[in-house]
Amino acid sequence: MIPRTLLLIAFAAAFLSCGTTTVENAPPGVICEKFTLINVEDPESPGVWFDFTAGGAVIERDAHKVGDFCLYKTFLRSSWPVKCGIQDSQADSLFRHVTNPTSGYEFPSEILKNADVAIYSGHTYYMVTGEGLYARIKIVEEVLNPDATAYEHITFYWAYQPKGHEYFGLDEKGNPVEEDRPQAK
Repeated sequence: MIPRTLLLIAFAAAFLSCGTTTVENAPPGVICEKFTLINVEDPESPGVWFDFTAGGAVIERDAHKVGDFCLYKTFLRSSWPVKCGIQDSQADSLFRHVTNPTSGYEFPSEILKNADVAIYSGHTYYMVTGEGLYARIKIVEEVLNPDATAYEHITFYWAYQPKGHEYFGLDEKGNPVEEDRPQAK
């Protein structure tokens, strides 16, 4: 078991050092970074929500109303107010496909407040934010809690397309996309 202090230090280091990185097959100009997310239900160190537009964690009382997704037990969770859609594309490279799908996402609804999608090691998940922007993550590490009922944290590579289309690395005409840093909300 990783002591909570070390886990928090590791999380802080990962959070503070999130920067553009070389990721498997990342096309030039694509925003692609690594991030570690703590379980939102952890009573000793409450987790945070991840927000693509902010380019990282949302740490506030009502983060579920702003962030795109969180780690909830062994699931990626999206909440109703934000309505981020999630789709599991199985074990795959983060950039094997140049486009995100335009349909087939699991969304929360007003009746079912949350959409939970199971987390699997090595899987890539396509996402569409409540604003209609496309993103994707690839799970590279998950650490179970001591009783193996939930993940303490997950680490993933993420990529975000802030231009409003589903293409990563190319625009609709096949031209390279220039890098745009997500702006904080």
